Amino acid sequence: MQGAADDNGSQPVVTVDGEGAAGLELEEVFCDATDIARKYQSGETEVVIPLNTYLAMLRTRGGAELESYGKTINFVSTINTNSNLKFKSDFDLGDRITCKEEKWGIQIDARITEVTETYQKGEETIEATFGDSLPTLVDQIRKVR
Repeated sequence: MQGAADDNGSQPVVTVDGEGAAGLELEEVFCDATDIARKYQSGETEVVIPLNTYLAMLRTRGGAELESYGKTINFVSTINTNSNLKFKSDFDLGDRITCKEEKWGIQIDARITEVTETYQKGEETIEATFGDSLPTLVDQIRKVR
């Protein structure tokens, strides 16, 4: 984390450690927090934030930035329409549910982000997308600004 420059031109740098990774597992990310200044104007008075509080603010921003770099799991599955749990009465779009894939040995709690219902030849098929949707290019560009 790099904060805003003070009167002397020095910029405080704060390190935020996510999970204590080391070696090849270590990933470094730069976050520009120059919008968080130690001095600001409140009316006609200049307010100076104490150094410990200012560094805590930078660490908080760093933690929020690290959260946006987490792993994203997203998958599509067909829902068993003959199950005792029914779509729209027991679960619906936006709900967090537990998904199990026994062949792969995966079990995650994920949000239903998209549902496609198909009615064809008297049969109903429900396809659901689970997990966070992948960010678009526009989302990534907005994040940089």
